[in-house]
Amino acid sequence: MRQDIPRSDGARPDGTPPGLARQRKATPQRNDTRLDVMTPDNPTQDKASDKDERFIFQASAETHAIIKLLSNAEIGAKITYEQIIRATGEDPAKGIVAVRGFLYTAQRHLQREKNFVFGTIQGIGVQRLADPEIIDATKAKIVHVRRGARRAAGKLACADFTNLSKDQKSDALTLQSQLGACQLALSLRAAHAIEQKLEQGQKLKIGNVVDFFKAG
Repeated sequence: MRQDIPRSDGARPDGTPPGLARQRKATPQRNDTRLDVMTPDNPTQDKASDKDERFIFQASAETHAIIKLLSNAEIGAKITYEQIIRATGEDPAKGIVAVRGFLYTAQRHLQREKNFVFGTIQGIGVQRLADPEIIDATKAKIVHVRRGARRAAGKLACADFTNLSKDQKSDALTLQSQLGACQLALSLRAAHAIEQKLEQGQKLKIGNVVDFFKAG
């Protein structure tokens, strides 16, 4: 019978360092790594992972279908929600809710890549906006943001500073300043001041906008 002779350095006869064999034995092999789950031919992939892969592919396909549909829209063209839903292969009976996220993604893509901007026609669909309409839509968004900042400032004012830690007080004061600056920058007074400077042919610099808002 063959008998292994211990080595003087403590290593196993096959050259394995001492303790490594115990470490290998104690460390279980993991079959649930992300790489394993994402491998198409992995025999251990479960049904839940299958569902996730199908959803990712489906989402990409639906977004692509909406991009293709909207990219052909001329200025002023109206695309109904039913057209959008049918383009994705979904049942129109489910309503726009079923594909709304894909629609938003497609709109962002077309705005970034082709400068296409779409407005919403309540309950009907979307419409590609002309340049003057883009300006009007942006004005409406400014009003929305200004009102949101005012409401947020009102909520913040309800906080009792005596119940706040030093860091929380600092956060609250920072938020107050940011919301105040936001309301000031988006106010009608600020808009009027900017218009006056532009009419005078002055170039606007971000660094001193607050100063000329006050001066206006």
